[in-house]
Amino acid sequence: MSPFVTAFVGDTSWTDYTITLKARKLAGENGFQIYFHHLKNNDRLRWDLGGFSNSVDLLEIGVTSATMSATIESGRWYDVKIELRGNSARGYLDGKLVQEVGDIRTSVKGLFTSAARDDKSGDVILKVVNVFFESLAAQIELKGAGALTGSGKAVVLTSGNHWMKHA
Repeated sequence: MSPFVTAFVGDTSWTDYTITLKARKLAGENGFQIYFHHLKNNDRLRWDLGGFSNSVDLLEIGVTSATMSATIESGRWYDVKIELRGNSARGYLDGKLVQEVGDIRTSVKGLFTSAARDDKSGDVILKVVNVFFESLAAQIELKGAGALTGSGKAVVLTSGNHWMKHA
């Protein structure tokens, strides 16, 4: 097989399914990648076995991924199984569970947050980032903050340049 050949598995409308296949690395610095639930290059799920110069396995589900040290042997056939259930995926090699990851987008809706208090000024600084293209409503609860008084200021940053959509 030639380098840079890609196969895409599954249908984007499928939700719970299992992919099974045999794969082997013929040559080169990396192992192989299995793409599934592929919408476009920046919206797909994948299991990269022996990636990054044959040093890691990377199971990637949306914005969540799990990486572990691993290599793929040249010339050896591997039995590969990927189970997709709800918002999680499990990757098996030769019948053994190797990696498991869930997509946090289903629970946090693409929000990432951090909160800190400036001891000198008493200011509470809350940062909220929506990593998806759609707007969404959110309710923020600052546990342990006690009763907050005074005024607040919101700084909203947006961009009309959705570079990720065109990647």
